[in-house]
Amino acid sequence: AWFLIVTVDSAYSISPLVELGVFRSPPNHFAWIKHTSAAEKASKEISIDHKIRIGLIGYGKTGKAVANVLSTDSRFKLCWIARRTVREQAQSHPDTDIPIIGMEEQSFEALFDRLPVDAIVDFSSSQAVHRYGEMVRQQRLILVSAISAYSKSDLDYVRSLG
Repeated sequence: AWFLIVTVDSAYSISPLVELGVFRSPPNHFAWIKHTSAAEKASKEISIDHKIRIGLIGYGKTGKAVANVLSTDSRFKLCWIARRTVREQAQSHPDTDIPIIGMEEQSFEALFDRLPVDAIVDFSSSQAVHRYGEMVRQQRLILVSAISAYSKSDLDYVRSLG
């Protein structure tokens, strides 16, 4: 089973990601969508005039495929890719200047401060959300999670973020 947990405001929908083929609805999937209020939307200062800035967490086989789609779609700006480790030399997504950042090297808080985003797309592990979840809550970020191994307590925590 896949879990798709999405927080969107009234200015956005998940449909662009579905249109891209990033999030097709597999059988027996779970989707939870929460719409933010107009005041919350205004507090994020997001307008539909700019590209949605995305941070991608997880760079395995599926994460690389998602990075390829997001980095070439004009509606999105893939700002960074986070993974557990990287080689010693600086890395970027092929044919782009999108940095691949090893999370052993810095905290999510430092990453979010240095390279702010509007949305997080997570293809990593169920434990990762506990490392960045409070930043999602504080900054009212959009969270798209494709983690299939959430425990009930992990899922409850993700739901509490927004």
